[in-house]
Amino acid sequence: GLGPAGADGPLARAVAAGLAGSGGPGSGAPGPGGAGAGESGPAAVAPVGPASAAAIVDSRRAAARIEATLEVLPALRGLLDRQAGALSGGERQQLALALALVRRPALLLVDEFSFGLAPGIVPPLLAAVRRFADETGTGVLLVEQHVALALGVADRAYVLDRGRVALHADAAHLAANPDLIEASYFGGTPRQPATP
Repeated sequence: GLGPAGADGPLARAVAAGLAGSGGPGSGAPGPGGAGAGESGPAAVAPVGPASAAAIVDSRRAAARIEATLEVLPALRGLLDRQAGALSGGERQQLALALALVRRPALLLVDEFSFGLAPGIVPPLLAAVRRFADETGTGVLLVEQHVALALGVADRAYVLDRGRVALHADAAHLAANPDLIEASYFGGTPRQPATP
């Protein structure tokens, strides 16, 4: 299920709208049995032909995508009956992320994800992005000013300095050698580790 409000909650409809044209919940496309959104009873049942059968399949696919997205962002599950405008900043970031994830992009661009968020909110959201990428094979390009957070979820890292790539390496290597990042920004030579 999709929470107490089901697929008809305002937040669920917002996420489903991310599947524009897919016949998702709230789209008005026929649901199981051919009933349109908001209709019920025998008068709402229509014959199931090829077009409506495709809409049913699309509706089920949309529901599966929404459910999978809620598995990645479980905090949204309890908010499905709330209006998007009533959400906090962190909840809105999660909704924006959900709208992107439900579309199953080949490449997800995440720009300054931590901007304006409380520090404790960001690590779980970045972990959710990483989990989504691992589970779906989606590529993620993350632009983030909080380097340690970004390196914690990235495979590779690129440092840009005035529009040019100043440094690129394995994220774990850069996390273990932050002086390399600092040197790339300030044009210095990184300190060499002390030899015992």
